[in-house]
Amino acid sequence: MTKPESGLPWGLMKESCAVAERSSQPERANLENLEILTFTGLDYQTDFQTVWELWSRYPRVEFGVLVGGRSGQSDARRYPAEGEIKWWRGLTRKSEISVAIHLCGRFARAALGDGDTDEVLRLCRGFSRVQINAREYEAGRVAAFAEAVDVPKVILQKRQPFEADWVLPDPKVEYLFDLSGGQGLESLEHWLAPDAREIRSGYAGGLNQANVDQALEFVASHPQRRFWLDMESGVRTANDWLDIGQVAAVCEKVFPEN
Repeated sequence: MTKPESGLPWGLMKESCAVAERSSQPERANLENLEILTFTGLDYQTDFQTVWELWSRYPRVEFGVLVGGRSGQSDARRYPAEGEIKWWRGLTRKSEISVAIHLCGRFARAALGDGDTDEVLRLCRGFSRVQINAREYEAGRVAAFAEAVDVPKVILQKRQPFEADWVLPDPKVEYLFDLSGGQGLESLEHWLAPDAREIRSGYAGGLNQANVDQALEFVASHPQRRFWLDMESGVRTANDWLDIGQVAAVCEKVFPEN
């Protein structure tokens, strides 16, 4: 498959970074416990070369590709066709860029045993992490999928604040707290750090360039915990394409030392 020449050219992206560098920024310690910064929603117009150069400059960045959305949805552009997903998977294998696959709809249900699980296992192979976006999880089915899938980490998207009683005793399973369900609703006031288990926790919900400092303050206030942040709606254009210029600006703000 031939990828179209699209997305923000690297030269323009560097110019965006340079503008951010010239702006005044408060002094902030390097947040080593922020292990991953995810930008979810690679799409048909995303330029691979720009993604690769961004990842090369900011190695803690991860990109996410969504699968399982319905074509009639208003945000359908963030759900590329299966051929595009395989294209990104192939580039992930060759380039070692961190790309996670996010399972929605029938793919999420199949991962949990309600559908063709083998199809999902094949689709996930080669990605850095796999996220299951479902409203309910049965511990036994999650454990079975985590054992079967050839991916280092499995993420469960949770749409409720942290509760210790549903944390699975499996170091391969991580948790993304997203009360918005990818719809861009701000929910920072609901963030709570897991205080009883050594698990890496992700947070999402309305994150963007304007409010990411609040998220960084939250991460900094829990230095003994391990985090990642995930942005989706906050880094998209009005036409719902991934805005690589916004991605670059957020990276510069979060990782000014790079």
